[in-house]
Amino acid sequence: MYKDREIAKDNQSSGRSTSDAGESEYMNLEELPDRGDDACSDRRMEEALGAEATTQDVELKRLSRVPKPNPRYLSSLDYLLLTDSNESECYKEAMQMRPSSFPEGMTINSNLHKNTTCPRGTVLIRRTTKNDLLHAKTLQNHVKRHVTSYPSEKDKTSIGIGSHYAVMKTTIGEYYGASAKLIVYGFPNIKVDQSTISQIWVIGGATGPLDEVNAIQAGWHVCPSLYGDYLTHLSISWTADGYDTGCYNLHCQGFMVISRDFSPGMEITQLSTYGGIQKAIDISIFKDPDEGNWWLTYGEERSLVGYWPKELFNNLEKPNEVDYGGASYSPYNEPSPPMGSGHMPCEGPNKTCYFLNIKLVNKKNQLYNPKSNRVKILSNRPDYYGIDGNYYSGYPDGYKFRYGGPGGYTRMKEV
Repeated sequence: MYKDREIAKDNQSSGRSTSDAGESEYMNLEELPDRGDDACSDRRMEEALGAEATTQDVELKRLSRVPKPNPRYLSSLDYLLLTDSNESECYKEAMQMRPSSFPEGMTINSNLHKNTTCPRGTVLIRRTTKNDLLHAKTLQNHVKRHVTSYPSEKDKTSIGIGSHYAVMKTTIGEYYGASAKLIVYGFPNIKVDQSTISQIWVIGGATGPLDEVNAIQAGWHVCPSLYGDYLTHLSISWTADGYDTGCYNLHCQGFMVISRDFSPGMEITQLSTYGGIQKAIDISIFKDPDEGNWWLTYGEERSLVGYWPKELFNNLEKPNEVDYGGASYSPYNEPSPPMGSGHMPCEGPNKTCYFLNIKLVNKKNQLYNPKSNRVKILSNRPDYYGIDGNYYSGYPDGYKFRYGGPGGYTRMKEV
């Protein structure tokens, strides 16, 4: 699957380890010791947790094969430890451990040898549950409505039913990454069948047709049906066919975690207070210009979380749109949930929600500020969710906009 697989095999056949081969940027997992039956059991778990189901019946059938969690689960964190010494048969690929380069102007803190959460040789992976898989597929439809310019109004209204959004979209062009600082709030009173999300979308095939849309998304998310709680989580998702397949977080095979400190699906504990201190997360998505993989960084120091392998995608060589903002979902006969801070943009600083220090990456792998005449802002329910104030403000907030609202829109189902 990965470009350096043959290199790893050559190293193994010649008796050289990855560390002996020089300054390799990859960790060769083919040379790990055999675990026998335990490894086979882990493979069954990997298949069950990572399998992509097309219907709920198939999902439930596959999930019936999930064995009991083994001792490598940390019950206190609800995360699985993947070690570099116990996965010989399950992980046969060589992972890229660092991008070949970073966008010019991006300060990176390499957290590969930093440990605040997991023991050395392990990474954070949130345990996938049966409910995770059942709800993740449905959720993909809730945040996709705005990502494609559909050829007809009929197509536009046929998907994303129940979804609402307030976003800043770039004009069609070429983009190789994006970053921003996202103010983060919590919504402990959201209903179990609702969701609210704030994120960055990097999109290929944004002009359609829908089945050719490729997208990478990252940000923060409150979704009780997906996480089993009312907390705020770091969220990622991807698709290579207009959201027919793909998934949230680590609910299917795709995103490769390399961090020992951060992982998709983890709780974000530092939240803003309305009218008080504002807390934020920094998110960056960028393409490795040599390998073609798409990297995710998290936090003010841009710590590496992991990457989406380029092989996942068929239309993301040159993404043609980047979106920033929020989306929400609510079922029939139920008022839509809050977005952003839960307050309209007109309420101002410390009360509404912001995207700050918004950047794009060009084909020269350089960060740059958006231009106001090359973006547009829109909300499909402006009376309930607003967005405005997009401009370059200088230091320290850079290019920014404000967005969000209390929600409350109810779509009634005819009986």
